[in-house]
Amino acid sequence: MRARTLILFLVAILLAGGTAMLVRSWLAQQRTVEAQAAPMPPSPPQKFVLVAHSAIPRGQILKPTDLEWQVWHDGGINHAYIQKGTKTIEDFAGWVARDPFAPGDPITEGKIVQ
Repeated sequence: MRARTLILFLVAILLAGGTAMLVRSWLAQQRTVEAQAAPMPPSPPQKFVLVAHSAIPRGQILKPTDLEWQVWHDGGINHAYIQKGTKTIEDFAGWVARDPFAPGDPITEGKIVQ
C-alpha cells in the first residue's frame, strides 16, 4: 500500500467514526427533548358514589355511619347511583334498606325507602 492510500483510508475511518458519534449524540438529545415535551394526559375527574360502609341487612334503618363516599371509575357509573354533590350522607339518615347491601355496594334510591 502506498502512503497516500493509507492516509486516505485512516481519514475515512476517522470521519465515519466521528459522524457515528455525532449522530448517536444527536439522537439521544432528541429523545430527551421529546420526552420532556410530551404533555401528561389530564387525569379524569374523580367521581364519588355513595356506598355501604359495612354490611346492611334488609329493613335496617340507615345512620350516617352506615354510608360513605367512594371514588368510582367514570365509565362504570350507573345513572341510578347517588353521586357526591347531589345529596349529603345525612340526607339518608332514617331511610330503610329495601335490599341487603354488602360493604362497598353502591346505594341507589330504588334500594332504600324513606
